[in-house]
Amino acid sequence: MKISSAGNNHHVSTLGGSQLQVEGSGLVRVLVVERDRILRDALAAVLSKFGTIQVVHCAGISDAYALHQDIEQHGVDIVVFRKYSQEDTANACVRTLKRLRHEALIIVIGLADDDGEILAAIEAGASGIATDATSVAELVDNIHAVADGKTICSPRISGLLFSRFADRSARGEPEVEPKIARLTRRERQVIGLVEQGLTNKEIATRLRIEVQTVKNHVHNILEKLDLKRRMEVARFARTIGWVDTGTSTRSSPTFNF
Repeated sequence: MKISSAGNNHHVSTLGGSQLQVEGSGLVRVLVVERDRILRDALAAVLSKFGTIQVVHCAGISDAYALHQDIEQHGVDIVVFRKYSQEDTANACVRTLKRLRHEALIIVIGLADDDGEILAAIEAGASGIATDATSVAELVDNIHAVADGKTICSPRISGLLFSRFADRSARGEPEVEPKIARLTRRERQVIGLVEQGLTNKEIATRLRIEVQTVKNHVHNILEKLDLKRRMEVARFARTIGWVDTGTSTRSSPTFNF
């Protein structure tokens, strides 16, 4: 198996008794994010068998701010992030992580072979994806491709992406800047937490305010954004690339237009 990267040197590694020849001298520094300790250690061990991959850190958490610190501390190039359930918390973490300022790119693995799940991961900010059927060799190819600024994408997924962008172009993008300008700083914080799936009580605890105050904020947000339901607030936040700060002591959220 050949994996292309910068340079012309060759490295030979062994895996399961067989030799794997990896072309290129570019060393890719990888952060593995996996909740299960056994799977985390196993994936790190397998990837470390390749001469051009260095697993510099492993994390069992999916908190974007903690992962951002790991990326900065260890000089990570690629984050291999396993989605461990059907919950949207993984994508929310990827979205927030993507908006924070760092050079690392994200590959989400463990996805079901489902169009919606794959598109959701890409829209969250993944630069590469791998389904449950992906082999180690294919994952390594993916890691090197993403590190080189490329994307390994099947014709089926390419077609889905083109269709999605065409649909959005046909609908037209909403004018969101005037609406955002009407929001207070606290309302922006509440929107970020709603996007993460927190309840009113959880938001109140996080921001150290009363539950009724949170309800008032949500009501005002719905009016200012011309929305009717709470779930539409979360969808709006994802559409514009909202970053949740989490607490009132951090800087205000940023946006991607």
